Amino acid sequence: MTVTGLRSNDGVVRCALYNSPAAFPKVGREWRGVITPIPDRQATCVFSGVPAGNYAVAFFHAEHNETQLTPGLFGKPVQGYGFPTMPPAALARRTLMLQLFATMAETWRCRVNYRF
Repeated sequence: MTVTGLRSNDGVVRCALYNSPAAFPKVGREWRGVITPIPDRQATCVFSGVPAGNYAVAFFHAEHNETQLTPGLFGKPVQGYGFPTMPPAALARRTLMLQLFATMAETWRCRVNYRF
């Protein structure tokens, strides 16, 4: 998963792979996690050894090496974050989860939307 258009090269991008709708997007419930540096305001997260199946992915830009999203005003995270498909924020979490779970083959590439 490649994330482009990051605000800066500061910090890292933290990516999470979920293999269960019940786990998404709960902290500490990700199946696999990747932390990657940010050269040229972009980052690539690679999940190795993932069998074909249904997964959801999410990421956030940890500019100060945070380990979790920090809620800001009205609960919106202060860091940049994203998913492969981002519906309007007003949609329920369950709807978002159902849109994100997709069958992954041996090699899966996606374009992500980044919100700050």
